[in-house]
Amino acid sequence: MTNTWKLVIILFFLPLFIALFSIAYWPIAYFYSKRDVHFCTVKLPERVCSGGKITNCKYLVFTDKGVFENTDSLLGWKFNSSDIHAFIKDKACYKANVYGWRIPFLSKYPNILTLDAADEGS
Repeated sequence: MTNTWKLVIILFFLPLFIALFSIAYWPIAYFYSKRDVHFCTVKLPERVCSGGKITNCKYLVFTDKGVFENTDSLLGWKFNSSDIHAFIKDKACYKANVYGWRIPFLSKYPNILTLDAADEGS
């Protein structure tokens, strides 16, 4: 193998492999990275659509503990985000099992996996 081919492999294929591995691994790392349980009071549940398309929508839940996203998750085996959103009432207390980080430049919020009614004293 000539030095030219070694250089092509190092400069092209290695970064390509790293990029593809990172793209494939990102959702798994995001899901298993940070999980929390929050006892929070909902201020406003809202449906937000971006790009002017009704098909590109997600549910955001504004609480006293921060903003959470409520979207379906293949890794979390959660496919009931619409049901959870219909369950949410303003100014009610909930126990939210969430995962993920707040990443502002990607408009990512921690995602709600489960949401249960909680007592005021919790």
